[in-house]
Amino acid sequence: MPDRPSLADAFQTIGSLAADDMSERDVENLFLENGFYDALGYDGTGVDIRSEFTLPDARRPDYITLDTNEAVTAVYEFKTTGRTLPAHEDQLFHYLDNLRAEYGVLTNGESFRLYRRGRESPLAVVSMESVSDSDLRDIESALQKRDFELTDPDDVSQFLADRDPIPLDEQAELGQEHFFDTFRLEAGSPFANLVTGLMDLLAELRDEREATFVKGAYDFWEATYASEPEEVPASWEPFIDGDQSLRDFMFCLESGHALMARLLLARATEDHDFFAGTPYEDQGMASYVSGLEGFGQTINLDAFPVAANNVINDMQDQLVEGLFQDDIFVWWTDGYAEQLTTQHDTSVSQFTSIAESTDSVERISEATRNRFSRAVAEVFFNVLRFDFGDVEGDLLGDLYQRYFDPETRKALGEFYTPQPVIDYIMDGVGYDRGVSGERLIDPACGSGTFLVEAVERYLADVRRYEDDPDWKEHLQDLCTRPRVVGLDIHPFAVLMAQIRFVVAILPAYREAKRANPAYTIRRLPIYRTDTLRNERELTGADIGDDGSRQLTFDAMTEDEQDVRIPVPLPVEVDESEVDETEDG
Repeated sequence: MPDRPSLADAFQTIGSLAADDMSERDVENLFLENGFYDALGYDGTGVDIRSEFTLPDARRPDYITLDTNEAVTAVYEFKTTGRTLPAHEDQLFHYLDNLRAEYGVLTNGESFRLYRRGRESPLAVVSMESVSDSDLRDIESALQKRDFELTDPDDVSQFLADRDPIPLDEQAELGQEHFFDTFRLEAGSPFANLVTGLMDLLAELRDEREATFVKGAYDFWEATYASEPEEVPASWEPFIDGDQSLRDFMFCLESGHALMARLLLARATEDHDFFAGTPYEDQGMASYVSGLEGFGQTINLDAFPVAANNVINDMQDQLVEGLFQDDIFVWWTDGYAEQLTTQHDTSVSQFTSIAESTDSVERISEATRNRFSRAVAEVFFNVLRFDFGDVEGDLLGDLYQRYFDPETRKALGEFYTPQPVIDYIMDGVGYDRGVSGERLIDPACGSGTFLVEAVERYLADVRRYEDDPDWKEHLQDLCTRPRVVGLDIHPFAVLMAQIRFVVAILPAYREAKRANPAYTIRRLPIYRTDTLRNERELTGADIGDDGSRQLTFDAMTEDEQDVRIPVPLPVEVDESEVDETEDG
């Protein structure tokens, strides 16, 4: 809680200690070590006080403070003692605009200047050693830590009224850094809370409730894909305790990434006006939260997992059917089966009905429900704080790629290939000009780095030879013929590759959608399979004699019908409940 007498003491102490020739770092430390942030209600550096945003030109705001929803409330710019402050206003205003922070501070330890975004003149200019009670009250009111309670309708209404999404375009490097910091894997972050909420939910549904779908999804993942890293990343250590906990964490980490990535992609399509002119134009993630404006009672957070599931289902119908279909990573929906099966006119009305309901999920305990539902709500609100509208092509792909820190990618079996290496290999095989009529396959595509480059070259080739491409025709050719194919054994890698594929085609897909509002891509040419599997030996399938010619993709898809590829999956069943088939 803010403490005005302590704030007055902090001002007095800092002013008395400020000496000639103190560096910026010395002045920063005066504020850290003499109770300034404590008096405003902040917990400390690394929690709600940060200093880690660096721009390409090496400029950075010295410190930022965050509210309980990870939104930047103020930017602090420190200067050496004796230095004139007004000359640095433009620098501070640049930071305020990029981070959408409401307040900014310029100080050299002797003078303190408070600014508000959008106003050039300062709200207050005071001497650190002789601040008046009136100025102190204004400073405390502006800079104190703000609590954002997800269940409070007034806080949500204020969030909606003040919402000014942070841009993530290539000119907004500071906003990008804040995006990565918000969704970092670190205790207390929205993403970390999602992962720990998933771990609680997994333990309860799988171990205590013995939920068949949840247990089957985990057992399938563990038996087929789980591979413990030789060295556990340092960022994982706060979340694990023993071998089983490590495997649970890895499964929930992948499940959390899958949910987050799908929500981010859904949000990106909204900010790109992807659905303009379609019945889905006024729907999407923002419409769920907007329905809470003016809400008159406590918000039931169980509505947010339902909203997340509904967004995924909507994207299955509106964006790419195959990408948003159920897989082993949506096991968490089992805990909310009662709410998901309720009938309503629209997905948003279902969300609103649950949000205003006092009923709780009965399938899981209150503690587990509160933790997971709150975590999903945190993710929802934080995704809405960013603007993907001007982000296209490579940059949005980079956002997804950078979202996974190097330690995590390595531990999950993903190894990043540098762009110069990709360019060298693609150029070496001649995949450059005239490629829109060629075909390329990556038999171990991982998260799709080579596929994205291939798709970018395919699209560039189309634009090279056509002034006004028929993007519906070209995307059908790309995805259903198909021109670029990716294969991988791991479902998580396949999902990530599919998302990056969609990101790469999003601008062209938007043009196709605008010309043909009913057009939707059904499948992406990225499949989960084992490319080293010998079908003849392992399945006994009759695929012809050794050396005989087999059907190619070309021969099978000239009529543009679906290609059906059998992909055997281990499925655990109770033999007493399954009738014996003719072939045993």
